[in-house]
Amino acid sequence: MERHWEVLSPEHDMVWQADPQRERQLEAAAAFEPAPVAGRCTPGDGATRGWRMSGRSPPTSESAAKAGEKAPAAAPAMKSRRAAAQRRAKTPARAINRNFCNRDFCVPARMPDKDGPRVRRPVPVSYANSSPFMTSSSDRPATAPDARLIARFAAIVGADHAITDTSEQAPFLREWRDLYVGRTPLIVKPGSTEEVSRLLALANAEGVGVVAQGGNTGLVGGQIPSAAGTEIVVSLARMNRIRSVDPAGSTITVEAGVTLADAQHAARAAGRLFPLSLASEGSATIGGCLATNAGGVAVLSYGTARALTSGLEVVLADGRVWDGLKALKKDNTGYDLRDLFIGSEGTLGIITAATLRLHPEPQERATAFAALPNLDALLPFFRLAETHAGSALTAFEFMSGLLLAFVTRHIPGTRRPLAGEAPWFVLLEISGAQGNASALRDSLLARAAEEGLITDAAVAASLQQAADLWRLREAASEAQKGEGGSIKHDISVPVSRIPDFLVSAGDAVERICPGARPVPFGHFGDGNVHYNISQPPGMAREAFLALWDTMARAVHDVVVSLGGSISAEHGIGRLKRDELVRVKSPVEIDLMRRIKTALDPKGILNPGKLLEL
Repeated sequence: MERHWEVLSPEHDMVWQADPQRERQLEAAAAFEPAPVAGRCTPGDGATRGWRMSGRSPPTSESAAKAGEKAPAAAPAMKSRRAAAQRRAKTPARAINRNFCNRDFCVPARMPDKDGPRVRRPVPVSYANSSPFMTSSSDRPATAPDARLIARFAAIVGADHAITDTSEQAPFLREWRDLYVGRTPLIVKPGSTEEVSRLLALANAEGVGVVAQGGNTGLVGGQIPSAAGTEIVVSLARMNRIRSVDPAGSTITVEAGVTLADAQHAARAAGRLFPLSLASEGSATIGGCLATNAGGVAVLSYGTARALTSGLEVVLADGRVWDGLKALKKDNTGYDLRDLFIGSEGTLGIITAATLRLHPEPQERATAFAALPNLDALLPFFRLAETHAGSALTAFEFMSGLLLAFVTRHIPGTRRPLAGEAPWFVLLEISGAQGNASALRDSLLARAAEEGLITDAAVAASLQQAADLWRLREAASEAQKGEGGSIKHDISVPVSRIPDFLVSAGDAVERICPGARPVPFGHFGDGNVHYNISQPPGMAREAFLALWDTMARAVHDVVVSLGGSISAEHGIGRLKRDELVRVKSPVEIDLMRRIKTALDPKGILNPGKLLEL
């Protein structure tokens, strides 16, 4: 095979839990029993391809509650529905159909192994509020602050840092994908841990819900208040100080409002590296990254946000402050409270500061963008890179050929780094001593070409060229907006099962909505796949997005069958709250509820997010 290394020119099993509110919601949901084919796309007639939806949508949680109160006759239908769910739970799950060749991937179909794999289907529970555009209010504090109480909150931070004007509030109340838009009577921007403490003490005493917010870059609605307008928003943007940098001890202590980019710059100025890196690092804050246990592109070598955190400062629901800002690598003195708050999405406490771990700054980073002949080459190529480069392999990102086409079509300033087409591409980075990293990269590419694992590659000969390659990967989510509606999934499976997941998930998507276009990408080295699906050409955006729940269930069932997680790095928030209950065991859910109740007995912290009480 002729090899061509192109150097870029200078020009990226749920058990029913009795709950009165849920009873009312399920009664109302039963009255809206969809047609048997609800959620399926069917081709329309005519010269151009059209689409229509069969069945009816479920009611919102508010209408469900109202219907439940005024229509008790719906209860028998609910009982029938639950009985049907129990019958379905006893039915053996069908083997995953992997005989379908997903044309968007250009991957040859593969037959399943004998006697497997099989989908583990959790007991289905119907929720009236399972849409990503809705959320239940059953665990939301009922007290909305009146004018007097709003004035007391504002007095704590000062009038200049309290926002009541709706136009000024707007940037804080809308998630960037427009899935969630909230309301609030007040946004406060404390400037110190003491002010956060006083705010929570007052909120707890008065029973007012509090939503903490960092850079508003979250993707599951965890940072947006409800549309009811009963919660206040605590923006940590003013808490943006670098408290200390210890190059000798390889730590940096920062406040929660410091952006990820600013933390990186501060570490670099001290000759060290803070390796947590995200596409949104210019806006994402340390507090938000820790609240969701962010991952990013360097998890393969450095771990998630949790692994990069030594200590925390947290304000509890009642206003008490836990000072756990320790710079220790070992501390075996009881329960690990740090790890309890990391990933809790602001439901157990508000992180106000953190001591983070730094690493040596690599002398050289060698970047390459490689084309693969098929999906079957993806895992062997990763294993070869891992063996060849060892710990020097700091990134191994993958994306579909269709997604690369989206990026170059919709993102100004981007271009294809290789002339030919390919079904899959890999962006890899090797870090190390000057000269060694580039030598490792080049020898790896040569070996991969000899083994038929790659068909072409482009290598970066400068920092700008490397940045251009990374731009192709980092613009992946943004590029999908230009193709209409997009249903997104942030999942993880064991690395060795990623190819199996891609084939099975593609089959599931095609069955639900023929012509839908999966455009997966992600962090192959840590098993994290952003399995996003763009609408079929010609289909109405609203009709496609109405399939979100159906599509998510199908994809998540594949994930669970492979021993994976329905959230790898984005969190649960509002988007996946009901799915969490569906896929987690009753024991896990009970333990999480007990922890939540112990630390936030009044339920004021980020109500309605992550877990329903």
